[in-house]
Amino acid sequence: MSQATDQEALGRRGFVLGTAAAAAGAALAGPLAGTAHAAAFGWSDDGTHYVVDTGANLVFKVRKSNGDLASLVYRGTEYQGYGGMNSHIESGLGSSTVTIRQSGSTILVSVTYGTLRHYYAARSGENNIYLWTNKADTSVSATRFILRVKAGLFLNDAPDSYTYAPTTIEASDVFRKSDGQTRSKHFSKLRVIDYDYVGWSANGVGLWVVRSNHEKA
Repeated sequence: MSQATDQEALGRRGFVLGTAAAAAGAALAGPLAGTAHAAAFGWSDDGTHYVVDTGANLVFKVRKSNGDLASLVYRGTEYQGYGGMNSHIESGLGSSTVTIRQSGSTILVSVTYGTLRHYYAARSGENNIYLWTNKADTSVSATRFILRVKAGLFLNDAPDSYTYAPTTIEASDVFRKSDGQTRSKHFSKLRVIDYDYVGWSANGVGLWVVRSNHEKA
């Protein structure tokens, strides 16, 4: 997350949620911004979640039972929770082993689900979450991370959005526009290999998901 005045383009690769940075693999963060004062950097355990304060006005929570991203608060506003749901891999990993450790100016949350390893990382003074997933084999079939941002905080005004195509034509997730073009909630106007980031800004705040290496992301 970060302060922004317009829908600014993010010129770096990565998968991040917050405001600044790029990650190896995938990270979850908003727009790129300068390093902030990290007076409150650290983590705590509220019994249900590991609570990470980046020291840059971003506080996020990871659920200890399953590795869900359960809260994403920037400057006092909760952005996580579309439909009351958490953000996570696919429909959620289920029971997992979740650990946390701090090494200097970095905090790493590790989620173990069978042969899958999923990670959230924070750096002191950055309002980003770095996010990546590693599969050792095919025992876990898919690894999409689904970010659920609360409705109404950012405008869904992209003409490529599937919500602009009102007629369902296949499997309840492929839609047709009046001019015959089709849209799907699974695809955008770009091939997956071609996009570097997606995101929005409104009311002085931007939120971006930034991809890194396309061969491994």
